[in-house]
Amino acid sequence: MKRLVLTLLLPVCLMAYGQLPLPVVPGTLTAPRDRADYVVTHFYDGMDWNDPSMTGPDAMMQDWANFLSVMPHATPATAATAIRDFMKTVPAGRADYFNGLAEGYLFAIDSDMYDESLYLAALDGLASNTQLAADVAAACRSRHDYLARYAPGSTVADLTVSSLDGKSQFDIAAAAGRADEVMLLFYDPDCDDCHEAMNTLATDPDWLARQHSGRLFVVIAEITDDVEERFPILAVPSIYMLDGATLTVKSRNLPLTK
Repeated sequence: MKRLVLTLLLPVCLMAYGQLPLPVVPGTLTAPRDRADYVVTHFYDGMDWNDPSMTGPDAMMQDWANFLSVMPHATPATAATAIRDFMKTVPAGRADYFNGLAEGYLFAIDSDMYDESLYLAALDGLASNTQLAADVAAACRSRHDYLARYAPGSTVADLTVSSLDGKSQFDIAAAAGRADEVMLLFYDPDCDDCHEAMNTLATDPDWLARQHSGRLFVVIAEITDDVEERFPILAVPSIYMLDGATLTVKSRNLPLTK
């Protein structure tokens, strides 16, 4: 994956090295956040889909990396709108390519640009793109709607879970206030990796220290058809990290790492 090469410089100028000409930021915008908002909003204004210098794979990938590199500096809502609006303009013949870029940069757990909210915005844009065939747009809409369930920021309010040792079962609402964070681990009874992860949580000194200190409370839930329909499960086991007080999803589909 290409690394970002775009640099925000003082309040005066913004430069990048790629095929796409950057928008000229008005001099009246001096606050970094305002400048970043302007750049993400107008980043693709100069895109010419008929210009081979802009539509080669390397050029499109580098410009995409430059585009995303500004996102952390912009207002989240503006960044989401910018990526959604751009995806609405992608020609049908480029949709698969940009769908792949969005997934690889924004939805791959090992990507340093990982951002589920931006990935959902990208899917929403493709789903609303009138240039795409109806079935392609519908597939993007279906994936968006599924992944939007219990996305970060959502609250898990109704789910039967068990203690890590499996000896007690209760509604997840009972986990609120038990620790700073709640780890919700979805498992398959026939999955060796799941049992290994649960054993690690139950025996590893570092994990035990986090649990005993009140920093972490662990609950588990078996992956049933009902659970998989409600919760996007993209790995087995799959870990959702919740705020301990509100049970709001902070991150999800994570591997078990310290």
